[in-house]
Amino acid sequence: GGNVFELSVSDGFQQMSEAILHKTANGSLAPLGQRVLGPGDLLTSVVSVPPGTGQTTLLFFKESHWGSLFLTNPLGFQASAGDRSKSYVIETPNVVVWKIIDPVPGEWKFDARWMEGLISAWQYTSNKYVPVLKSTASVPLGRPAPLVAYVKDGDRIAVLEGVRMLAEITTPEGVGMLQEMKDDGLGVDAKAGDGYFSVVLSPLRNQGPHRVELELSWPDLNHKISSQATLEVRAFPAIEVKDAQLDGLPLDQRTRVAKIFVHVLGEPYPISPEQL
Repeated sequence: GGNVFELSVSDGFQQMSEAILHKTANGSLAPLGQRVLGPGDLLTSVVSVPPGTGQTTLLFFKESHWGSLFLTNPLGFQASAGDRSKSYVIETPNVVVWKIIDPVPGEWKFDARWMEGLISAWQYTSNKYVPVLKSTASVPLGRPAPLVAYVKDGDRIAVLEGVRMLAEITTPEGVGMLQEMKDDGLGVDAKAGDGYFSVVLSPLRNQGPHRVELELSWPDLNHKISSQATLEVRAFPAIEVKDAQLDGLPLDQRTRVAKIFVHVLGEPYPISPEQL
C-alpha cells in the first residue's frame, strides 16, 4: 500500500513532499520559483509571510551539490541557521529544508548562488488565524438577516488591524454574491474593534444550504486566508390576518372580526391557540 517516488529534482521531490502533506492533512506546497542556473547565475524570489504565521517552511530541490542559499527577513537582516530558537535547517546534497518559527510578517527574500543545473523552491505555511462564521440560527427566507464572523487565534478571538473581511454566499443553484463585513461599530456591527465583523444580508430567495466562504486579507501584504461554512436558509411560519366586516357590531354579543391564517409559503402550519 505504499508509494514509490523517483527522486528527481524536476518533480520527484515535490511529489513526495505533496504526498506527505496530503497524508497528514496539512495542505500543499506553494511554488516560489524554478530555474536552470548556469555559472554565475542567481535565483532570487520573494516569500510573503502573513501575520499570524506560526511557522513557514521553505524547501529547495537542486541538482547541484554545491552552492549557497541566503535568506533575508523583511528588516533586511540575513536569517541565521544557527538561531535554533527561531529556525533550523536540514541540508542534504539535493534537498534543503529551512523551517522558521514565528517569522516576522512581511516580505522575506531568498537568493540561490553558485549553483549549476535545475533548482526549484517551494513554501509551506502554517497560519494560526482562521476566519469563523459565528453560530447562528437558520436565516429566514426572503428577509434581511445579520451575518457575523470573527477570526480565531487558538482559543481566543483575534483583534486585527489593517485587514478586510469578505463573505461570498453561494446559493444551492450556484449563484454567488459578495458582501464586505465590517468591524466599525456602524449599522448592524455592535462595537468597533471588538473582533466581530458584521453585515446585513439582502433577502435570500432560495431555500436550502448556502455555502459561505470567508476571506480575510491584508491589502498591504497582498495575502489572503479563507475558510468555508454553511448557512441554512429556511421558510419560517408567517401570520396573515384577514379582516371581516367591522361595521355595525352588535352590543354584548361575541362576534368574529377576523381570521388569522398561519402558513409556510401558503401551506397551512398547524399551531395550538396558546402559541398565538
